[in-house]
This record gives sequence, C-alpha cells and structure tokens, in this order.
Amino acid sequence: YEGLNTTISPLMRHSKPARQIAIQAYRRLPVPPPWPLHAASRPNAKVSGLVISAYPFPAGQELPGAARWVTALARRLEALLLHHSEAWGYHFDVQTRHLYYPASWPNAIATCFAIRGLLDAYDWGVLPDGPERASRARPFLESLFRESEHGPFFAYVSAGSELIHNANVMVCGTLTRLLSH
Repeated sequence: YEGLNTTISPLMRHSKPARQIAIQAYRRLPVPPPWPLHAASRPNAKVSGLVISAYPFPAGQELPGAARWVTALARRLEALLLHHSEAWGYHFDVQTRHLYYPASWPNAIATCFAIRGLLDAYDWGVLPDGPERASRARPFLESLFRESEHGPFFAYVSAGSELIHNANVMVCGTLTRLLSH
C-alpha cells in the first residue's frame, strides 16, 4: 500500500482503479521507484507493537538496553495514536478489493498489535501504565462488533461490514486479554 503514500497519490485518491494500479505497480517493481513515485519511510504502529512484543524479558534477566527501547517504542505508539478514536491505523491509505479507507482511519489489526505490545511491556515490568494506555482503544474495538445472517463478528474498520477472519479473531483475543487486566 506504500504506493498510495507517494507525493502523487492525491491524484489517485478518488479512483479505485488508479489506486489498485498504483499498489500493484509499487509492489511489483524490482527496485525502489524514483521521486515522486517513492514513498517516504514513516513510523508504523503495527510494527512498533510487534517489535515491543519481540523483546524477550526472561525471568530475572534483562537484555542490555531492552527496557530503554521498549519505552521509546511505547512513546512512538503514543505519538501514532489516532486521538479521534483512541486507536491505531496505518500510515498509508488502503485499497482492497472491497474497501478503501484513508490513513486517518484506525483499523483492527494495527490496534490489536499496538495493544499487545503495550500489554507485553507491562507484563515484563517495563511499562507500568501499559494496561491503561491499551484500554483506551477498547471502545474502538467494541465498536467493530457486527451482526450478520451468519452470526456475530468484529469488522476490520468502523465502516466495514465484511467478515475478515484474521481481524475478527485478533479483536476477540485482544479484548479477552484486555479484560484480564
């Protein structure tokens, strides 16, 4: 989706075929494209949450500098929080076969990974306010609940009405973990 994050992406904002072409072209290029087609690197909430979770803190041991890095990544998550929803999203617009949403929208996956990172940091004793930070996103996750003729599920984004299994399962697991705190 980085192809939707270039300096010329505003030209594609209102055309689904143009967005899909940009995504596929950007993905399939064998080398990074030149400016103005190159997307600048930006911090990513999902990646920050994953990296926090990747820092192991074995019982009674601390890796040198790990607590400092985890704390810095937690601050990054705070900066990436979409305050209008108290949840996280991607730094790029997303176009799938069925759905388009801009970078300003939070989504289930980025939010679940960010919450997981904050709760892991708390469990390791590095982030004392991890559950409080993570719990702010709970209303967003709960707002993703949908009923369908096939049964209840959690959507990927607020405007979504399709069942996307990985998002549904991740929200279920994340809400369960939040409730345990």
